[in-house]
Amino acid sequence: MKLIAITSECGSEGETDKIAAILDGGFYCVHVRKPRFSEEDMRSYLNAIPQKYLERITLGSHIHLANEFAVGGIHYKSDMTLPSIKPKGLRTSKSCHSIKEVKEFAAKADYVFLSPIFDSISKCGYTSNFDELQMRDYSRQGLLKNVVALGGITASTLPLLKSVGFFGAAFLGYLMNADSLHELNKRLKIIQTNL
Repeated sequence: MKLIAITSECGSEGETDKIAAILDGGFYCVHVRKPRFSEEDMRSYLNAIPQKYLERITLGSHIHLANEFAVGGIHYKSDMTLPSIKPKGLRTSKSCHSIKEVKEFAAKADYVFLSPIFDSISKCGYTSNFDELQMRDYSRQGLLKNVVALGGITASTLPLLKSVGFFGAAFLGYLMNADSLHELNKRLKIIQTNL
């Protein structure tokens, strides 16, 4: 199961250190989600990430900077159109909020996010749209083979997601709300234990 982290929308002090810890902690990649960043802000942010990690970064905004910074992927929000030809050398992903969207976009991207699987940790009032029986049915139909579960994901939900058959799990609030690097590393160890 692929583990993916997503940054919070706003930058915070020490966030690039968290990214390094997450990637060193066994995560596949980190999605940088900064919709309010100017291009200059994004350049500064990417310059603060050690170069050895850039291949495992996916941009969710200012995706035109992907080649300049040699990041590994680009993400298309739910209101964005996937290009007909996949960008060469880049992972592509797309946000989906229904199984109908998964059916439409899953074959056109390396993976898609489906959310909210559980009640969100980071977005108040963003409640689950799915139940376990639905998820298992989708898996039996082969619909989850490149779907990453998003929304309310914690270390304790990983065994269920794995047993259902999700391709991956995306963490946002559970990781980014950690008060310190020490707390983050504790959470990363718990995730690996539950995987």
